Amino acid sequence: MVEHIWLFSGYAGSGKDTAAQLLVPLLGDFNATIGSFAGAVKDEVAALHGIPRHLLDSQQGKAQFHESGLTYRQLLIEHAEGEKKRTQNPSIWATRIQAPPTSHWILSDWRFLDELLHIRFRFPKAAIHTVRITRPSVHPSNSYTEHELDSAIFDTVLDNSGSLLHLTKQIQMMLETLQIPLMVSTSKESK
Repeated sequence: MVEHIWLFSGYAGSGKDTAAQLLVPLLGDFNATIGSFAGAVKDEVAALHGIPRHLLDSQQGKAQFHESGLTYRQLLIEHAEGEKKRTQNPSIWATRIQAPPTSHWILSDWRFLDELLHIRFRFPKAAIHTVRITRPSVHPSNSYTEHELDSAIFDTVLDNSGSLLHLTKQIQMMLETLQIPLMVSTSKESK
């Protein structure tokens, strides 16, 4: 049962996925799972447009152009918004994700307030931790998908302008502040 939900927010390229990957072993490899709101969007866009799914998981892949003249990122945004309008449900993508059987669930692509509201409604007993990842060298696009949470108040802000070690230490401090014990984990690959 999910006890803690971690919502990571930040501009594209800020290091949300990296921070999520650093958090997992600190919580225990078998105790934490990384997920995303955009997983279903990526699955649908890949199927509709014949795009290899793995290309939609990286900044470089999403920057590629489709034969329509749009980048893969633009196709993702258009599809996501089209489904929100078609279904008249601003939380449509939050409704399509499935909670893992671990106590910590890290959603590494939080972009919209509606997603937070839906998660709070769906998991009223879970502790929800909002985390903003900042990286001064990243210059966001003008897309509203990058800016809806700009004025939000986050539980924690992590500065990703240094080394991985610096980011890891900030994550450890976040866990200590929240009184969540650090776990000694064993890599899944070694089992």
